[in-house]
Order: sequence, then structure tokens, then C-alpha cells
Amino acid sequence: MWWRKPKSNRARGFYVRTPSIKKSLILRCREKLLVFTEIAAIVAIVAFLLQIKDSNTARINAAWELITTKAPGNSGKREALEYLNSWNCLGIEWFASIKEVSWITNIICLKKPVSLMGVDLSPPKEIKSDKQAENNSDSLSNWEETVDYAKFLFDVESKRYTGAYLQRSELPNVDLKGANLSLANISNSNLKMAKLEQSILIQANLSESDLSNVNLDQATLSKAFLYKSNLENSSLEFVNLSEANLAETNLSNTDLGLSNFTRSLLVESNLSNSEAQRTNFSKSFMMRANFQNSNLNSAIFTEVQADSSNFSNCQLRDTQFTSSNLRDSNFSESFMSSVNFNQADLSGANLNNATANFADFSFANLSGADFTNTDLTLADLSNADLTHTTFTRADFNSTNLINAKFYYPIAGSDEYSDEFIEIVCNQITKAKNWEKSYRDEKFACGMPIPTP
Repeated sequence: MWWRKPKSNRARGFYVRTPSIKKSLILRCREKLLVFTEIAAIVAIVAFLLQIKDSNTARINAAWELITTKAPGNSGKREALEYLNSWNCLGIEWFASIKEVSWITNIICLKKPVSLMGVDLSPPKEIKSDKQAENNSDSLSNWEETVDYAKFLFDVESKRYTGAYLQRSELPNVDLKGANLSLANISNSNLKMAKLEQSILIQANLSESDLSNVNLDQATLSKAFLYKSNLENSSLEFVNLSEANLAETNLSNTDLGLSNFTRSLLVESNLSNSEAQRTNFSKSFMMRANFQNSNLNSAIFTEVQADSSNFSNCQLRDTQFTSSNLRDSNFSESFMSSVNFNQADLSGANLNNATANFADFSFANLSGADFTNTDLTLADLSNADLTHTTFTRADFNSTNLINAKFYYPIAGSDEYSDEFIEIVCNQITKAKNWEKSYRDEKFACGMPIPTP
């Protein structure tokens, strides 16, 4: 009948569960609670990040205040420098390792390295003046008498550094352009790819530190201690390294153009494949140093102690070696056009297969030297000591041999005997174009002597 109650959905064969009003309210509350929770989480994260940012800002300010406070020793400056040069990428090491600024790193990394350009970490004036006075009294004014490089090495190493104590610092990629780190102890530190242009490192200790790929252009490192440090692939143009200790230092593949190494210590250092045009090495100690494959055009090696050093396959055009000790050194296959060896000691040196046209060997000690296959065209060997010198297949075209000492005369005699003249002629005639050389009458060796 029409007044009867219609059949329920269950009675019709299917069932639709209609939620009750109570359950609907619960679901809606849960949804709103979830939204509020998400909003609260976002607010908490933002507050946390802002707190970290504020904390970083506070720590940066504190670090700067600590660094700029004049005080000798460490005083926490090493940790302050490391913090200023560090990254904070919320513990995600991958972002910290790439160290490339992008929109991702700007979001993830809450702190990036701070530039330390121009920072002054030199000691207080009163301490610095006392220390400099002490060092001036022990300066290398008597460098010529300092023959024992090992003693000098340990004397320098034992110095008490009164600047900032930054030993074993981790400062890769640090920006210290124009910074003053005089008298600082930065030994055994990691300074890879650091920016140190125009920085002042007078008497600083950088021994056994990693300075590879560093830019030190126009820096001042006079009297610095760089023993066994690594400067491979670095740039050191216009750098002052006078009286610096660079013994056993790695300077391979470096750019040393127009730098000053006067009176420096380069014993057993590696300067192979370096660019050192017009660089000044005068009066330096560089025994057993390695300059192989380097460009040393117009460099100055006046009065250096460089016996047993390696200058093989080098570019030595217009280079100055006047009055230098080069005993037993290796100059084989080098290009030495117009090089100046006047009064140098090259006894026992290896100069075979070299190009030495227009070179000046006048008054040099060339006893026992080997000039096999060397081009000596227009070279000046006048007044040189050529006793037991080998000239096999050397080119004597227009070479000046006047007043050269080829062989010691008989004791008590100023003249060469016929026997000695024969020995000398045998020595000369082993060279190519020997008859075109300028020589004394007694060494005509059966051929007319050309007129100079």
C-alpha cells in the first residue's frame, strides 16, 4: 500500500553505509588537525632554521672579534678561522663537498665560507718589534759563511713563533687575500686552493703544509719557513721569498715569474716544469735542486751554490750564472743561448747535447766538464780552465779559445811541452769546425788560425 514504509536498501539487495554525524565530525576534526600539525611543523622548521641562522651569525661575529683581537699564540684563532671558512649544509655531506653556490645550496646550506680578505693576524706591535729585533740579530748578513745548510735549517725551525698559532689547520679554499699572517705558525696545515694574493707572511712557518694550487701572487714571504711544504701547481708571480727556507719543498709546475728568491734556501727542492722567467735566485743555496724542463730565460743565478743540481732540458736564454758554484751539475739538452757563466765553477758538469751559442764561459772552471755534441758557435771560452774537458763532436765554429788552459804545463814551466801541445790538439780536434775557432798560436794544430 502507498502508506506503507518503503523497503530499506538492505531489503532491496544492496547495502550503503551512511556515516553517522558523530563519525563525520571526527573525520573532519582529524583532517583539520592534520593541517594544523603540518602548519605547526613548517613553522617549527622555519623557526629552527632562523635560530640556526641567528646562531651562525652570532658565531661569525664572535669569530671575527676573536680573530681581530691582537694576541700572540692560538687563543682559539685556528678554530675561528676554520669555522669562518666552513660550510653548514644541515649534515648533508654531499652538498658540503661540492661547494658550488647554486639555488639548491642556497636553500640547503645555511652557512657558506666567509671571505677573510685583509684579515690581520700579525702579533701585537710590542711583541713583533721585539721578535724582529731578535731575528735581525740572527739574520743572514753573514750568509756567505753559512755553509752548513742543515744547521741553518734547524736554527730556523727552532724559532719561537709569536704570531697566530694555526698549526694543523683545515683551511682549503680559504680566501686570505691581503691578509697579514706575519710570524704565524701554520705548519702541517691544509691550504689547498687558498687565495693568498698580496698576503703578508713574513717569517711565517708553513713547513710541511699543503699549498698546492694556491694563488700567492704578489705575496711577501721573506724569511718564511716552508721546509717540505707542497706548492705544486701554484702561482707565485712577483712574490718576495728572499731568505726563505724552501729546503726539500715541492715547487713543480709552479709559475715563479719575476719573483725574488735572493739568499733563499732551496736545497733538494723540486722546481721541475716551472715557469721562472726573470726570477732572481742570486746568492741562494740550492744544492741538488731539480729544475728539469723549466723555463729559466733571463733568470738570475749570480753567486749561487748549486752543485749537483739538475738543469737538464731547460730554457736558459740570457740567464746569469756569474761566479756560481755549479760543480757536477747537469745542463744536458738545455737551450743556453747567450747564457753567462763568467767565472762560474762548472767542473765535472754535464753539458752534452746542449745549445750554447753566444754563451759566455770566460774565466770559468770547466775542468772535467762534458760538452759532447754541444753547439758552442760564437761562444766565449777565453781564459777558461779546460783541463780534461770533453769536446767530442762539439761545434767550435767561431768559438773563442784564446788564453784557455787546456792542460797544466810541466811543474816550474810556463810553457807547454810538445807532448802536452799534442795532447791539447788531440782534445781540440775532436770538435767539429775546430779549425774555425780562435785560439793561441801554439794550438794551431796544423791549421791556420782565423782572424777575430
